[in-house]
Amino acid sequence: MPWAASNSIPQEALQAIINDFALGQFEQATWAGGYSNQNYFVTTTTGDFLVKFLLNERVEINKEFVYLERLQQHHYPAAYYLKAPNGSYLWEGHERRAVLEKRLAGQPPTRQDNVCWLIGAQLARLHALPYAGLPATRNVLSREYLTHGMALAQQSFDRELLVPLIDAYEQIAQLPYEQLPYGIQHGDPTRNNCLFAQETFVALLDWEEVGTGPVLIDMAVAILSCCYRYQGAGNAVREERWYRSFLSGYTSQRPLTALEEKYLPLASRYAALVFSLWGLLQFGLYYPDQKLLQGWLHPAIQVL
Repeated sequence: MPWAASNSIPQEALQAIINDFALGQFEQATWAGGYSNQNYFVTTTTGDFLVKFLLNERVEINKEFVYLERLQQHHYPAAYYLKAPNGSYLWEGHERRAVLEKRLAGQPPTRQDNVCWLIGAQLARLHALPYAGLPATRNVLSREYLTHGMALAQQSFDRELLVPLIDAYEQIAQLPYEQLPYGIQHGDPTRNNCLFAQETFVALLDWEEVGTGPVLIDMAVAILSCCYRYQGAGNAVREERWYRSFLSGYTSQRPLTALEEKYLPLASRYAALVFSLWGLLQFGLYYPDQKLLQGWLHPAIQVL
């Protein structure tokens, strides 16, 4: 499986990357996980870095660079790719493609009131940034991804398996997608993609699904990750303290419109549908793996 930790470390390619980015002498590398990429922590004589080998032919990687440059212009706390001396973010060689980041200190946070507040506030900051002129992308929160993914799932799996997805898909047709406020969507703003150092928000990580669209859906993804307790299939309970803290942080930076307040529950169902569909296609079709496929159905999809 392409993201398995058992894969041997591609030391020759990693050394070539470090040389091409002029980052000193290679010292060591360790597996750093990854689903969409193959990631390694690399230590050199000049510091610690994260190398991401791109597993898929990501035709929109150059668009991601454009988005990150916009964020950097506005000093948004994100993990930014490094440029090689030749001015390129993208490294190609050894039949591989890769990008490189400075490794940031910190870790994903545990859920507590102040953490939910900070994540809400920083996500709202992102959603309030100017997005005019940014290129369109086909990220997982887009209607195009959802339409194509549902069609592919119905071609590939038994209808009985898909009943929860079909029910949710029919319900989210009521979401006024184009009437909701647009902005920059991270695409996957979960706790695992938030880096904290103690109680300080350090950065929002992994911008592979970045795009523009209704920011309410992006907000709903974060709420599902930050504000719910999950205990098995179909068991999702919103923790009201965390939810109030998240909303307080978010609205301190960007108030919700009346339309957003009305459709937040449906946007949450949209988010649960998208990530259920992603898990089913990723581990049931693209890279079949029965162990990772377990739990593909988001627990919240049946209770929202």
